Amino acid sequence: YRFSFTVVPKAVPTQSYKSGVRGMVLLGPTCPVERMPPDPACAEKPYATVVTVYRTGSKSPFIIGNSNTAGAFEFSLPPGSYTLSAKGGNTLPRCNKTDVAIVPDEYTSVTISCDTGIR
Repeated sequence: YRFSFTVVPKAVPTQSYKSGVRGMVLLGPTCPVERMPPDPACAEKPYATVVTVYRTGSKSPFIIGNSNTAGAFEFSLPPGSYTLSAKGGNTLPRCNKTDVAIVPDEYTSVTISCDTGIR
């Protein structure tokens, strides 16, 4: 067996906000040929990975956390504009960065898509 580990420091917010983001990280495609009607066995799959939240325009993480085995994550954030980034592999999966606007007293829902490279 071969194991590799990545040490990632966690940034912990100093307070809890009444707003933020919640969402899913999904892997797809999961089958080499898409069929019509879609095959349920080929649906996107949840992805447990590191999710980093940046204030828009910043290179420093605001929060670093994880999606769980169901692909779900939730972060309490003050209102503003953010970019979410899920960690992919060295080559694949490749995850798209996702921009989100947080408004006061609401949680915004997002989906981060990660490309498996299957074609």
